Amino acid sequence: MENTPDCTAAVMTWLRDEIARPSPFLGRDGDVCPFMRPALDADAIDVRVEPAEDCADPARLRALVCREMDDFLRGAGADTAPRRALAGLVLAFPAAAPGGWTVLDAAYPELKEQAVTRGLMIAQFHPECDVRAVRNPDHPVARGPVAALAMRRMARHDVLFLHERAEWYRRYEARFGGGPVVRDAASDPLMHELWVQARRRVETPADSAQG
Repeated sequence: MENTPDCTAAVMTWLRDEIARPSPFLGRDGDVCPFMRPALDADAIDVRVEPAEDCADPARLRALVCREMDDFLRGAGADTAPRRALAGLVLAFPAAAPGGWTVLDAAYPELKEQAVTRGLMIAQFHPECDVRAVRNPDHPVARGPVAALAMRRMARHDVLFLHERAEWYRRYEARFGGGPVVRDAASDPLMHELWVQARRRVETPADSAQG
């Protein structure tokens, strides 16, 4: 699948048929990624195949991804871009073998740090990815046909993915304010609880220092 057109087609099929559709294993209603269906409908997703990148060198991978983040923010994801809220970029690495997937797993926390610093969100995928659904820890939600990274602008619901570190939440709060993410705890107990946890980390000096 290292042929660029074939890989692009495979990734687009996966996005449409899996990521932009509901799954009974998520622990919630709706599509796997609620963002993906409207983004695809708006033709706002760019799939960029990196045929020579095997993900074996973490420093090289980090440099490539950071360049792509910066380019995205100068282009489709820029503050002035007309479709910025729906814009997304998927980087596909068809040359990555299982060893490269392991390197991607290890590099992902730093890549997420770089993304959040820029006001972006990033997600990793590969055929054996062990990332689990937020609401169902038994379900590996990030399996894909090839190693890939997907990025988009940070959105309000991303407290689900940013509550673990005080600095991440501070960046989220700088964009969206510090008010509750949901109107009341009963409407989405998990979202509310994660927001409460994030606020505690910010407000507690010891946690903030460790975050």
